[in-house]
Amino acid sequence: MFSLDRGGTRLATIAHHTLWLDCTCGRSAPLAVRDLLGRAELVTVADVVARARCAACWARRVKAVTISFEGGSAEAMRGALATRAGEG
Repeated sequence: MFSLDRGGTRLATIAHHTLWLDCTCGRSAPLAVRDLLGRAELVTVADVVARARCAACWARRVKAVTISFEGGSAEAMRGALATRAGEG
């Protein structure tokens, strides 16, 4: 069973990301964080994992979580260039 120390990342800090949940049955499913915001019972990634149920096997067996940014690659590159420019 998948476990997160200290509750994991707060959803509010990753509003433009997608959580990919992998079930032990082999299915992976995306959850847009923006769609989860505002639900009082869902504050952290751990809250989402604790309540997630696989649509294929209906089990609550998350084996892995991946947080991915779903913005344009140009935005990501601008951020990387700004960081790199500030370092030198």
